[in-house]
Amino acid sequence: MSPLDDDTTPSGATAAQARDGAASVAAPAVAAPAVAADPVVAEIVRVTDQLFDEIVGIRRDIHAHPELARTEIRTTALVAERLAAEGLTPRLLPGSGLVCDIPAGAGGDSRRRVALRADLDALPVQEATDLPYSSTVPGVSHACGHDV
Repeated sequence: MSPLDDDTTPSGATAAQARDGAASVAAPAVAAPAVAADPVVAEIVRVTDQLFDEIVGIRRDIHAHPELARTEIRTTALVAERLAAEGLTPRLLPGSGLVCDIPAGAGGDSRRRVALRADLDALPVQEATDLPYSSTVPGVSHACGHDV
């Protein structure tokens, strides 16, 4: 059993039900009252709720099409396409990977920066699940603890 099996999605389904396609992963339309008091947190919850199904779909697509380290061509292209759809300008690195600057919002301090780094590579491990989005690549899967 995965540690995620007891977690619930915003719709109240368990992560296992959503992961296995047994439940909707739709997020609720209203933020919890406790977070609504902070406008920044409320906005983050609103945007997250709005994008929840899309984010789950992207995750499942990446999970179904794993690529080993330094060969993440398809995955990098997927991330670059999504960033470009948001009006950003990702720059592909030689081989695989990308860099993307996210400008400060209106009135933001252009001197401040936040750096994010994400590993997108899979492991040379055969997937042992029957999930609808299981690896389609023999002997390669996203099998880290945060990937199950």
